[in-house]
Amino acid sequence: MKYIKSAKPDSGFPLFQSESLKWPGFVKFDDVNGKVLTFSAQDSIYKVFDLKNYKLLYSISDKNVQEIKIRFVILN
Repeated sequence: MKYIKSAKPDSGFPLFQSESLKWPGFVKFDDVNGKVLTFSAQDSIYKVFDLKNYKLLYSISDKNVQEIKIRFVILN
């Protein structure tokens, strides 16, 4: 975002290239808790990344999970 805000979008770097985020897949940013949630509908996998360094924190690949919600509260 800092590159976009400074009008230098070409200075940025690609994110989540390994993720298939086609609809109904998605990516959600939780700036309160510093996390990113992605869902690959193709692979039925939810992933949580650290917003500071984009490292993968969790991966949930249970086909019985139909929804994960982000709560805007401080997590420890």
